[in-house]
Amino acid sequence: MSPPAGPGGALKDDTALTSSWRPAALAALLPGLLIALALAGAAVLASRYTPAWLGAPAMALIAGIALRLMMGGAPAIAMPGLSAAYGPILKAAVVLLGLRLGGEELAALGWSGAGLAIAAVAVGFAATLALARVMGVDRDMARVMAAGISICGASAALAAGAALKARQEAVTTTLAAITLIGGIAMVLIPVIAHKLGMAPVSAGIWAGASLHELAHATGAAAALDEEASAPGVGAKLVRVAMLAPVLMLLAPGGANGKQGLARLVPPWFVTGFVIAALIAWQAPLPDGLTSASAQLAALLFCAALAGLGLAIDPRGILRAGWRPIVLCALASLVLLSATFAGAWFLI
Repeated sequence: MSPPAGPGGALKDDTALTSSWRPAALAALLPGLLIALALAGAAVLASRYTPAWLGAPAMALIAGIALRLMMGGAPAIAMPGLSAAYGPILKAAVVLLGLRLGGEELAALGWSGAGLAIAAVAVGFAATLALARVMGVDRDMARVMAAGISICGASAALAAGAALKARQEAVTTTLAAITLIGGIAMVLIPVIAHKLGMAPVSAGIWAGASLHELAHATGAAAALDEEASAPGVGAKLVRVAMLAPVLMLLAPGGANGKQGLARLVPPWFVTGFVIAALIAWQAPLPDGLTSASAQLAALLFCAALAGLGLAIDPRGILRAGWRPIVLCALASLVLLSATFAGAWFLI
C-alpha cells in the first residue's frame, strides 16, 4: 500500500485502501487511524472548553499540524492509516451527515427562508469562483473554497477535495482560511443584528444562510435569541442538503465536462448522503440515534482533519501566501451582504 501523495499532490483515492480486506492490509491501517482518532477525540473534548469560533474541526487540524512539527514529519508506518482517515473514513462521515437533516428545523424555516438558503449557495459559489479568477487563485483551491464557503465549511471543503482529488495544500489552506474568517463572522453577526434591531427569525436565517460551519451558525443563532435558533439551523441544513448536487457537479465527469454515463453517476458517498437524508426526512430516527450519528460524524470529520494536518507539509500552506485568506474574506463578505439583504427585506 503506497503512502498518500506528498505536499502539493492530489488527495489519494481510496480505491486501493478498500480493495483488500486481508488482515495484514487492515493491520497496516491501524497506526495512522489510531493516531487520527486519538487527536480527533482530544479535539472534540477540548472544544467543550474553548470559544465557539474555535471548534473541534479547527483544533483537530491544528493538532495534526502541531504533532507533525514536533515529530519532524509523519512516521511512515502511519501513512496508510492517515490516507484512510481522509479517504474512506471522511466519506463515511459525509454519509452520516445526511442523517442530520431532520424536519423540525426545516419546518421552522419556511419557504422564503429555504429559498434564501438555496440562493446563498449559488451566490457564494459564484462569488468565490469569480473573485478567484480575478485574484489568480488556482482552480483546485477556488472550487474547494467555494464549497466550504457556500455549503458547510470544513465538511464541504473536505468532501469537495475528495471528489475533485484536489491537492492537499489546497484543502488545508482552505480549511485554515474558513476557520479564521468563519470565526470572525460568527462573532459579528449577533452584534450587527442586535445593533440594527433585526427581527430574531430574520437574524437567525441570516446566520444560517451565511456562516460557513454548522457549529458557527448554531452558535450565532443561539446568541441572538431562542426564537432564532430553529430557523437559523434550518437555513444551515438546507445549505448542507445542497452538498450532494454540488459534489456531483464537482466530481470528475461533472466538473471536467466529460460526457456519457460517467457524468451522471455520483460518487458512492454522495449517494449514501442522499439515502441517509431521505431516511431522516421520511422516517425520522429516535433522538438518541440521531444525536449519536451526529457525534460520530463529527468525530470522523475531525479524524480526517487531524490526519490531513499530520500528513501535509505546513510549508505548502505558507507558499499559498495571502491570496486564499483575502479570497475567503471577500467571498464571505459578498455572501454575508447578499443574505443580510434577503433576510431583511424578504423574511
